[in-house]
Amino acid sequence: MMRALAVIFVLFAAVSVHGQSAVEADQRLFDVFETDYLNRMQADHPVMLARLNFYLDNAWFITEYPTEKGNPDLPEITIEDFDNLNILKLEAAYALSRDFNKRMMYSIKGTDKVLVYYSGKEFTESFNAFYRK
Repeated sequence: MMRALAVIFVLFAAVSVHGQSAVEADQRLFDVFETDYLNRMQADHPVMLARLNFYLDNAWFITEYPTEKGNPDLPEITIEDFDNLNILKLEAAYALSRDFNKRMMYSIKGTDKVLVYYSGKEFTESFNAFYRK
């Protein structure tokens, strides 16, 4: 009996501690989603909110396109501020798409750089590793 109570106490404590570490919405999400939606997500779907926060900085990267490959024959996008990039706003502006099985690339106008999306599979693995920590 005492052992069962101890197990219940430990489980309750674990749930309480997990509940106290509420996920806050990244400010960039407010540029794309309404406050009420983000508040509901925070209350009802904190893992999804954590995934969106993670997505903002970890679903993509920017790299130089190798000059030996010539000019990339890729859809072109414009990025005005590389330091303050909101990938969700960029997706909305250019209707960018991702693929679950392969990386997608977009040429960045006026540069020799490309925006590369990790595949959906790579991103999911990365998020799961991050979230389990």
